Amino acid sequence: MKKVFLVDDQRVMNLVHHKFINMVDPELKVDSFLNGSEALEALEKDLPELIFLDLNMPVMNGWQFLDEVKMRQLDLNVVILTSSNSLQDQEKSLEYQQVKKFVQKPLDRSGFEEILEAL
Repeated sequence: MKKVFLVDDQRVMNLVHHKFINMVDPELKVDSFLNGSEALEALEKDLPELIFLDLNMPVMNGWQFLDEVKMRQLDLNVVILTSSNSLQDQEKSLEYQQVKKFVQKPLDRSGFEEILEAL
């Protein structure tokens, strides 16, 4: 079964995005995490097909998560899903081969369709 991770410290965002993902593909298993540290721990057990990653989170933010993924040389597909519209953040995301897309949240159903169909 294909799996997707949602990594965002806002529980409501995770819930809304989870619902949209399930509308697009009810077969996808969606796991939610409130920070990068929780998601890294889960990666030790299972690698998802896709990770939707927020940048600004407590404990371990998105950049720290990406640095750890890069250091461990994990072959992942990451979509940065953030409220940031910073050009600097968008440019920094290009430093990570795992990052496939940089989008602003909230993402609607059609946004998830476009990303998930590209999987």
